[in-house]
Parts: sequence; structure tokens; C-alpha cells
Amino acid sequence: MSSSEKTIEAIPKCQNLADDLVHAGRPTRVEGRHVNMPIELGSTMVFDTLAAFEAARDARYDSGTMYYGRYGNAATFQLEQMLAKLEQADGVTLTSSGVAAITLTLMSFARPGSHLLVADHVYGNTRAFCDGLLTRMGVEIEYFDPMAGADVVALIRETTCAVMFEAPGSGTFEMPDIPTIAQAAQAAGVPSVLDSTWATPIFCQPLTLGADVVVASMSKYLSGHSDGMMGMIASTAEHAQTIRKTVMGVGDKTGGQEVFLALRGLRTLKMRMEHF
Repeated sequence: MSSSEKTIEAIPKCQNLADDLVHAGRPTRVEGRHVNMPIELGSTMVFDTLAAFEAARDARYDSGTMYYGRYGNAATFQLEQMLAKLEQADGVTLTSSGVAAITLTLMSFARPGSHLLVADHVYGNTRAFCDGLLTRMGVEIEYFDPMAGADVVALIRETTCAVMFEAPGSGTFEMPDIPTIAQAAQAAGVPSVLDSTWATPIFCQPLTLGADVVVASMSKYLSGHSDGMMGMIASTAEHAQTIRKTVMGVGDKTGGQEVFLALRGLRTLKMRMEHF
């Protein structure tokens, strides 16, 4: 078993949503601790031995490995663990925005000559990315009716690289049949990617319904106060490392203040969503 698999298996699942929102992602020191994780800034990290540095380098794509600031720090790892609990995910990777979460996930699966199925109700920036950059890369984009349900199976080809949809859809708030679409994709060996920004894990945990990847803008309800720009990608173990390597490979990075604000904002997520 690889170190990444051990890290993924070690993520505890959400037992009580209200309790986890209050207690998860806080400093672990017992006495004299801050209530919340402090803002953590830094690029270069130091090691006592070359062997320790090389071990960190080799495990740099594992959430929890302190190697270099771009790969994460104690605060970002706490936030990733907290989100993994909420989404019932095997792994979470943070991004600098919701759009980055969407685009970098699609880039993890798309290849020149591949076919990407995208629900017709997706966020405008998702559509712009598909019609622009992905099309220039030689990816064929096909939009489908988000309410197609089981009929989506007829659209999947041998070259289909992913099925992207939203629940609920941006602007229209159509609510597609998540399990049916996810099962159709899974049966064809195609990953399903769901943008769950509007529902949040309070109202829907798509991974428990069969989706492979969940993306969300944390700038919206998750952080909750319109003062932080961030995105997140939650996934099954099968895709966690692929996505994380893509995000790290393009150099995307969340800011220390945004991580602090997200950890703080998540505390009130359940209460805010229930009173929305």
C-alpha cells in the first residue's frame, strides 16, 4: 500500500454533521491553544536531515505532507480533512477559486481527441472554459439535457472522458437525477463530475449517491461571508491523486487568509443553510 493510500484511508468519515462543523479543523494541542487555526504563511520549509527532506519530496502529493508551501501547510491540511468529512470523500484538494476547481478537474480527465459530456445548465464560466480552452486542445464538447436521466447512457462514447453536471444547476436550479447519471457513467467506466456549490454537503453529499468527483466554489456558501476566494475538489480514492497532481502541476495555490476565513466560515454552515 502506498503512502497516499494510507493517507486517504486515514480520513475519518462524518459521524455527526453539527459536531464536526464545530470541532473539526481546529488545533490539536490541548492546553493554551487558539480557538481556530491561525493564518499560516510560508514558502520554504526546513528539514533536519536530507533523508527527511527526500521523504517529504517523495510524498509531496499526499495531503498532510509538509514539503513546500505550495503543497500545503497545517491549516490547509486541516481544512481538507474537514471538507473530506463533510463530503464523505476519500480526498480533497483546495484551489484558488471555484472556477479553478472546475477547470482543473476537467483538465485532469480531458485529452486531445476525447469527448466530454457537459450538462446544458452549467455555470457560465464552465461553459466558456469548455468552448474555449478545451476545444482548442482538441476536446469535443457535447451538451446534454440535465434532466435526461437514464437517457444519458446513449450519449456516452468510447472516447468520452467525463460527464460534467450540476445539482442544482446554475441559474435554472434544475435538479438532475444524480444516482442515475452517475451510475450510467460508472457502468461505462467514465468519471462523473458534479458541481455541488449550491447544495453544499448540508443538503446533498453526491459521492454517497455514486458521483466520482464533487467540485464547489467555497467563495459562496461554504465560506459564507463574501470575503474569501477559494474552491475545493472532493473525490473518491481512484481519482484523488490524479486531480491533486494536476492542481499542483499548474501551480494553483490557496492563500493563507482564505484558508483561515474558510475554516471560520464553515462553523456556521449548517445553521446558515437551514435558515437560508
